[in-house]
Amino acid sequence: MSFLSNYDLLKQLSVILVLVLLSCCEKKARDKKQLRAEALEVLKELENESQKLSGDEQTVFWQRRLSQKPYSGDSVLSARIHYRLAGSYYYKGDLDSIKWHMRKAWDLMESQDGPTEMMALLNYGQGNIATIEGNLHQENYYFNHASQIIFSDTLIGLTPVQIASLYLATAQSDANLGQYKQAMEWNRRAIKTLEYDRAPVALQYRAFRQLANNYRVSSDDSIDSAYHYMQKMEALSRRYPDQVNPRFLYDEKAHYFTKIEQLDSAVVYHLKILEIDKQTVESANPHPSFFSNLFKDYVYLSDSYLKLNRQGLAHQYMQEATRFLQEEEKYLTDADYVLYQEALVDYFFLTHQYKKAYQEYSRLLDKNQILYENEYAQSIAEMSTIYQLQANERRILSLNRQVLLSESKLAQNRLLLVISGLSALLAVAIVAILYIGKKQLRLKEEKEKVQLQKSAIELEQRLLRTQMEPHFIFNTLSALQSYIRIEEKEKALRYLNKFSRLLRNSLELSRESQVPLENEIETLAYYLELQRMRYDETFDFEIHQPSGEDIVNVLIPPMLIQPFVENAIVHGVANAAGRGMISVALKLQEESLFVSIVDNGPGIKAVKQKPDGKKKSLSTTISRERLEILAREKGVMVQVTILDRHEMDSTLTGTIVELIIPVESDF
Repeated sequence: MSFLSNYDLLKQLSVILVLVLLSCCEKKARDKKQLRAEALEVLKELENESQKLSGDEQTVFWQRRLSQKPYSGDSVLSARIHYRLAGSYYYKGDLDSIKWHMRKAWDLMESQDGPTEMMALLNYGQGNIATIEGNLHQENYYFNHASQIIFSDTLIGLTPVQIASLYLATAQSDANLGQYKQAMEWNRRAIKTLEYDRAPVALQYRAFRQLANNYRVSSDDSIDSAYHYMQKMEALSRRYPDQVNPRFLYDEKAHYFTKIEQLDSAVVYHLKILEIDKQTVESANPHPSFFSNLFKDYVYLSDSYLKLNRQGLAHQYMQEATRFLQEEEKYLTDADYVLYQEALVDYFFLTHQYKKAYQEYSRLLDKNQILYENEYAQSIAEMSTIYQLQANERRILSLNRQVLLSESKLAQNRLLLVISGLSALLAVAIVAILYIGKKQLRLKEEKEKVQLQKSAIELEQRLLRTQMEPHFIFNTLSALQSYIRIEEKEKALRYLNKFSRLLRNSLELSRESQVPLENEIETLAYYLELQRMRYDETFDFEIHQPSGEDIVNVLIPPMLIQPFVENAIVHGVANAAGRGMISVALKLQEESLFVSIVDNGPGIKAVKQKPDGKKKSLSTTISRERLEILAREKGVMVQVTILDRHEMDSTLTGTIVELIIPVESDF
């Protein structure tokens, strides 16, 4: 009985000791959390004070705080000070120092369960670095990541000005990549965030300007919405003339009037912008972008006067642009040069200098090809970097979990050393907890592996699509070049108009992995119209859309059908004995789209008998590969069947191509 009594007493004392130690640990953790929260509030007040200082003064101000208590002993507080130091170097343009302090802040936060606002700020800072370096995809990744953190945490400790600034940066980044719908959403969220008294007028002005630009660029049908937000900009400009930059309003008006073909009004605002940009370039420390703006002013004015048939002024501003290009070439980008070449081609063409127009057009094609290849290579490199960043983030998250698990084990070991007489029940409980933790960790690793494979498949899809785009664009441009060579002005202009609409649709669709079926059909119709012009109206075509279906909400991978239609033209109706005919029929059935492409050419068997008939089409090969990847990714059946009509019916000629493509519904 005595032994049992002592055992029970020891067990009770062990439980009491455990509870006391746990209580002390919890109190210490609460005290540390409270001290951090108080220090963060002080830091926010210091941030407001530092805004009144110059860049050098801000650097000294924050360097001093970095070595003071309690900031020096807390990783989260030190990370925030390093973030502010990076900001002080941002205004001085010292990119190396910005990167160094941002890296320190990231390192300090990697093993910390800090506030979500700090992670939002770090992603925002990293997005600004990517902006400076011109890495559009990385910039977009970090800004969107930061905005999503803020949007998902309604209790985040950032000011409305900080939140609105981040939303606006994200919106601008999305617009630069052609994601106008998403950009408009972030702009509206910024406006909603600024709905309070004494909100910064400059931020409201910027939000209205970005929305006006989004609506003007994204669609011809949205021009009235663009004008609506221009009016809001104008109202703020009249009410607060000292707090907004009139150049942004003039710029939007100039492009708006150009789009609605009120060129006299457009010229008025381009001239106002020109005077502002001249003064800006002549300032003490002009930024390279100021030179680019002034150069584009000359180009836009030349183009506007040319369309107004005022060739003298058009020639004058084109000469100014040429002079500026020669003197300030180091400040201009490839995109600026392409804009200049396009205007130069238009100038020579409309002034009947066709030989010079053809020479400049050839240079433009070469420059466009180089620019496209550079952008393509940069995009691939940036996507690879983003892919690596995501993998690193997953590894860091896994390491953080392991660190926390190790710290937990160490704490348990210390308790076991102090309380050597814990009961067997407590030991079993600890083993069970560790087992469950490891099992959950394995499950998470398996989930991350599946997600990694999915990301790899999506990246492969995008790479295959980008291989098709140069093939498509340069084949189409060759027809336009022939019109210019034989001086068929009206056909060239009509063809250029149709091609620009097709190119805009193709570029918009190529940015998405899934697009509405309605948009794909519209792009296919543009393509067939262009090809009919190219082949001198020698064939007709028809497209049968699915009946009784809401094709707007049906999503398919873009540009899968077009290569097979191209083959029907090149190898089919182009060689037809009489007038050619292409029929495209689309039918929806469950989760698949059935496509039938029929031509009345000589047929696949006759084409193969020609000397070059066995040469494989690169675009159709890529399309087959894309369909195979879709089949692996979605686990569904895809199919490409090619039949000779003559073998089915001896009275017929031509080829039938049948496709089965998996679709999704956007309901």
